[in-house]
Amino acid sequence: VMTLAQRYHLRVLADLLTIPPWMAACPDVDPVSRSRCAPASIADYGQMIGEITAHADPVIRDWEIWNEPDRGEFFSGTPSDYAQMLRAAHDAIKAVDPQANVVLGAITGTYGTSWLDQVFATPGADALHAFDTANLHERGGLDTLGGDVATVRAFLAARGFTGPLWVTEHGYPADPAYQWD
Repeated sequence: VMTLAQRYHLRVLADLLTIPPWMAACPDVDPVSRSRCAPASIADYGQMIGEITAHADPVIRDWEIWNEPDRGEFFSGTPSDYAQMLRAAHDAIKAVDPQANVVLGAITGTYGTSWLDQVFATPGADALHAFDTANLHERGGLDTLGGDVATVRAFLAARGFTGPLWVTEHGYPADPAYQWD
């Protein structure tokens, strides 16, 4: 990926979306499920993220911390677990590359905001200040995208975040037979 990114001058958003099963706080589940758990040691997680960042620096400069952590399908930890992971990843990435862009793990639509409130309320993590770019995965018609982006942007602004908001996934059928708007 890094070779191709350099060759074709592509900007890559690296999605740090699982952990090694041996690092998981939930060792009593199968290895695939373990990779979706919070780490047993936040310090070890931060060290691993720092090593990954150092390996990819300076080719990869944008780092998304998990994929849709507000959905149990992708992350089985708590909002507090995620807040601690986000802080550790932010600090590790910035230690390697202070100019890197730490991207909040995308929430799944506007209903992910209640989950984010819990992340931001986690004592000691200062999660609201542990990312540079917010992120949203949006499903549905094009007619709802603008309103949902505005809702999430207002939610973040009300909590003091004024940085950019990226929509890194938007599901919309390519086949006109399945387009409803």
